[in-house]
Amino acid sequence: MTTGFGRALTRVHRGPLLRYEGYRTRFLGALGILPTRERLRFLEGWARAEGGTARFNAFNTTYAVVGSTRYNDVGVRNYEDAEMGIAATVLTIRLPYYDHLVAALRAPGLSAEEICRQGGQDLNTWGTGASNVRRNLRPK
Repeated sequence: MTTGFGRALTRVHRGPLLRYEGYRTRFLGALGILPTRERLRFLEGWARAEGGTARFNAFNTTYAVVGSTRYNDVGVRNYEDAEMGIAATVLTIRLPYYDHLVAALRAPGLSAEEICRQGGQDLNTWGTGASNVRRNLRPK
């Protein structure tokens, strides 16, 4: 079910949620992680590295949920609204393949670069690649 909030975003959103400030904060919140400047900078760099335009899917997850549609031949999904995209991304990142990345996001006081380094193996598994994310981090 699409909320009124989701419908409003659907009308204006056609690609990664980089312009929607609440997305990164809500994603971290869904993981039980407090947002910090460096965590948000890391997530922005990761989304920039992904570079996709799938709807409500800044990190190009392939997690299929009811109501999502296929975006490309790799299996990246389009989601109906921000809530669906966040939920699918959280379900993906909670898989055991990404434990180091989640631990790095949870770790207190890490810079975006350190999150990238500590979660690097998992970013490579995700398909983005740690070096690609590092290249897309904005300067402090």
